[in-house]
Amino acid sequence: MSIQLRTVRTGFEGFERILALEAGFESSNDACHEIDMAPVKWLDANMCAPLGAIFHRQIKGGRRIRLLGYAGDPRKIALKNGFLQQFGRDVVKDSNKTTIQYHQFQRQDRDAFETYITTHFRPRSRGLPKMSDLLLRKFRASLFELYGNAIEHSETKLGVFACGQFYPRAHRLDFSIADLGVGMREKVRKHLGRELDAPEAIAWAMEGNTTRTGGRPGGLGLRLIREFIKLNGGRIIVVSNDGYWESVKDTLQSKLFNRPFPGTVVTIEINTADKASYFLKNEISPDDVFK
Repeated sequence: MSIQLRTVRTGFEGFERILALEAGFESSNDACHEIDMAPVKWLDANMCAPLGAIFHRQIKGGRRIRLLGYAGDPRKIALKNGFLQQFGRDVVKDSNKTTIQYHQFQRQDRDAFETYITTHFRPRSRGLPKMSDLLLRKFRASLFELYGNAIEHSETKLGVFACGQFYPRAHRLDFSIADLGVGMREKVRKHLGRELDAPEAIAWAMEGNTTRTGGRPGGLGLRLIREFIKLNGGRIIVVSNDGYWESVKDTLQSKLFNRPFPGTVVTIEINTADKASYFLKNEISPDDVFK
């Protein structure tokens, strides 16, 4: 019996559809999960990161995955960004240079992830707004911190999954990074010694707080990204456990899913129609802001 997936866009409903797929996996005893992809008329390429994460979770658990009826634009995108390599398909050349390749990283892949970020987030590439050299370095370092958080804080043993896409017509650059760890709620609960629901734990982390100990800096990366995205007019989405948190300009919204995501996903959406130039107001202070 196949499990059906429908169109997946970046947002609450898109994650709900991925979670419904995960629920179908968990309720099935089949050795091979067959997924009916025919109803998928569109799949935002960056959403391959959380989708690939739950696929990998099943594969590591001894299950096989078969995709049925995968056609049209969703299949073309998945061929270009390398998502279908795990199913034996060759990567199709991305002549438009809009993809940020789907990739799975392990704990030992720190250098590879740094190269990945440097390669895909270059000046004037994929619609990235103009930044000073120092700001661009700090922005990349902030993305690298997301990888460090996923490896260290989430306690994942199944790796980190990343993917993105530049949409020139929609004027946006989306990038998602997913892990299959314990989630923010559990880490924050242990750190604070009190219970928070998942959206509250996400909000605590997004204020620049950190569960790191021993005097090591942490949390600055998320704060820097959040401040830049706010000025840029973009969007940040964090999904962890059963919590959904979204920030767009000065508007925040939190929601609860009916079922949990088995880890954490951070998505940044950059407004590529933004013609402003960005640089750091103070290049020394750890409380760097933008001007």
